[in-house]
Amino acid sequence: MAFSSHLDCLTSIILVTLFAHCAFSAYTLDFASGRRWYFAGSFDSFYSQYTPFTATSVSNVVFLDSSGNNGELQHLGGENGGVDGPVNALHVDLCWNLYVGGSFAHALDELQQVDTGPLARFSFSGRKWERVLPEGIVFQGTELGANSTFTGGTVNSIVSDCVHFAFCSCDIYFGGNFTLTDSNGKTAISLAKYEASSGKVLALNPDSWEPWQAVVTALYKKTLGVTVATTYLWVGGENLGTGVHFGRVSLGDSAWKSFPEVNGRVRSFEYISATIGLTDKLFVGGDFDFEESDGAKCKYICQFSHDSLKWTEVTDKLTGPVYSLQRNEKTLYAAGNFSHAVLIVSGNDVEYIDTNQQDKISYTQDVHSMTVCARLDLACKGGTVLMAGSDGFLNIYNTKKLSFENFGQRINGDVHVVASAFHFRSDATRAAQRGWMICAVLLVIQWMAMGQL
Repeated sequence: MAFSSHLDCLTSIILVTLFAHCAFSAYTLDFASGRRWYFAGSFDSFYSQYTPFTATSVSNVVFLDSSGNNGELQHLGGENGGVDGPVNALHVDLCWNLYVGGSFAHALDELQQVDTGPLARFSFSGRKWERVLPEGIVFQGTELGANSTFTGGTVNSIVSDCVHFAFCSCDIYFGGNFTLTDSNGKTAISLAKYEASSGKVLALNPDSWEPWQAVVTALYKKTLGVTVATTYLWVGGENLGTGVHFGRVSLGDSAWKSFPEVNGRVRSFEYISATIGLTDKLFVGGDFDFEESDGAKCKYICQFSHDSLKWTEVTDKLTGPVYSLQRNEKTLYAAGNFSHAVLIVSGNDVEYIDTNQQDKISYTQDVHSMTVCARLDLACKGGTVLMAGSDGFLNIYNTKKLSFENFGQRINGDVHVVASAFHFRSDATRAAQRGWMICAVLLVIQWMAMGQL
């Protein structure tokens, strides 16, 4: 009985201390509560609506914090922060990191230059650039890039698979135009995985890929069941084997399956999960134009069934390639190089939004990338689609007002990719989260000691 009383007292003291620490940390050290928008590509400066005649120097990647800074674009990594070459891929994981891929060798901040190769990570918690792969892993450019000024390989697409409990770690899948020797001594050709738990880099490409030909431009990871055996990495690009531009890797056994009917580059994927009585939908966008034996026409965009492995027509009215696919709940947005800047697919309905008829905006036909702000995100005020493209303008489509709005700032160059994330936290706040979990465990122990459970 005396032991139980002492345990109750000790546990209570620990609980009070930890709860006070958690509350203090979460309140004082959560340094950015709001949405940030990231823009990356090939540019060296930008103009704002506040200083329209003065260019601000920048290195290929910038961000905007919706919670402050007067809506001004900012360097990533402090003054002069960025990367020293074009960016083709952005990806935000679940562990407060932004991954950046492209044709660069270093990430830059106000304190140092980080040797990253064409795959870098910016830590939101540490507020700094980091190398992703082990030091011994070196990217090599393929023959396709040998005539350019950069021959260190190119990363075009990044996805992650994260484990998040008392700690957080992510496996990273990346594709592009490169070769490297992986941790097992195998040559990875344009597709590989970084395994966080082991620190190893593993080749994922099949043996049929040629090192001077295969180019990966799009990745999408999806688990169709409850085990890794039913987890697939969808891969799009060019020359993924003879005449192949689309396929998938089974992450359970690394088996590769190709779909040679696709006759052009695949640039983007998006997946809409099924509701009761309906089938999941994998949408594929790119430069292709083919017709299935059953009459389905796939021109620049098409729907693919992972069950039947068959294609379903979406529309045959597009006049150019689809570069970007994004979804908001059950609605799909498509943008690219066609006369209507946005194609909206909702259920069986297809809607075209023609930017040329909008008097608030002057827009070229090339929309390279989009990011959709989900309706459940309070910081987005519902239904916002942010688009960027080759003209350097940043534009917003408001799905409630059904109108385009100018972002008020212009990037001096091409914007290849955009991304967004909500509520970045500091290291101390992450520690506080772990503290809350410890608090919960100790609370259970106390209740057990008091005979409450």
